[in-house]
Amino acid sequence: MTEEEWLAWRRPLRLLRYLHKAATHSDRKFRLLGVVCCRRVVEQISDVTLAEVIDGCEEVAEELSAEEWNPVLLGRLDRLRKRAEESHGLRTVTDQEEYEFTFAVEQLTSFPIHPEYCLDSCMSALCGHDDYDTGQGELLFQVDLLREIFGNPFRPAEFAPEWRTSTAVALAREMYDTRDFSAMPILADALQDAGCEHPDVLAHCRDPHQVHVRGCWVIDLVLGYE
Repeated sequence: MTEEEWLAWRRPLRLLRYLHKAATHSDRKFRLLGVVCCRRVVEQISDVTLAEVIDGCEEVAEELSAEEWNPVLLGRLDRLRKRAEESHGLRTVTDQEEYEFTFAVEQLTSFPIHPEYCLDSCMSALCGHDDYDTGQGELLFQVDLLREIFGNPFRPAEFAPEWRTSTAVALAREMYDTRDFSAMPILADALQDAGCEHPDVLAHCRDPHQVHVRGCWVIDLVLGYE
């Protein structure tokens, strides 16, 4: 894959395959990607238990890196997987959308995670609710989400430590904790005040059409996350 293809491609699974092959990103990033996609399905298929499992997987993502085979955290993932299995009872599910949703959430509980299965099942779960076949729906959302979380892997931004001021960190932390990213333009101002003139960083913060989530590559740079 080339940089031009990364920026223009409209199919998420090919982008994911490239990221896996590159092996430069943490399990946390991939799990947060899946969490966001699964939460999109919750908006259409209400299931309290699965929503709680998704929240639990997000919590584990913040503690579990690809290098930490922590038995306590892996045990938590196993318990979350059992809750997902019990929610619908996979062997008896007859509604295809609910079946796909349950499968997608189950993928969040695996370690290491295989996000391509999770994303593909989320699309299938939304097939009756989203016109993704035209490229204007879920596929396009997932492609944008990949670029939101992983940025441009062909030109990763070099983040100078002096840009990580107390103001910038406080803004990023507040947005991360609350999942309210409306202050991204203010973060851009704070970074610029600290001397950051990186065009990709500032443009990402100031793009009025960009949807931001936990795992945002700029927020992660400010907070020092991998």
